[in-house]
Amino acid sequence: MKILAILLTTIIAVALSVNKSNAQDNEQSAAQANNPLANMTALNFHDYYVAKLSNAESGSYMNTGWIRFAKPFAKGKLLLRASAPLSTMSIQQTYNGTVTNTTSNGLGDVKCFRFLQFYF
Repeated sequence: MKILAILLTTIIAVALSVNKSNAQDNEQSAAQANNPLANMTALNFHDYYVAKLSNAESGSYMNTGWIRFAKPFAKGKLLLRASAPLSTMSIQQTYNGTVTNTTSNGLGDVKCFRFLQFYF
């Protein structure tokens, strides 16, 4: 019984110490992931959905998906970043009691820029 108690205490102590170091690593990773100038290659996907548009009928919506890519060059001194939106907009309209949905979608303006980072 004592051996079981010692074993359980050891397992719990190891689990808590590993969990604490993982939490610190996760905080550092999250800070690095949220930094737009981070020295890491990244491919991100974002989706922005608007379920109700102002001054439009109830069935109208807008959905925009973003694809973002970032790649460091020259040992982290240069960072290339590109973003491309894919948008869909659906407008519901009623004419003489007939409901019609007009949907349009397509690729938006692709943005590509380069950062030069200065180290002091």
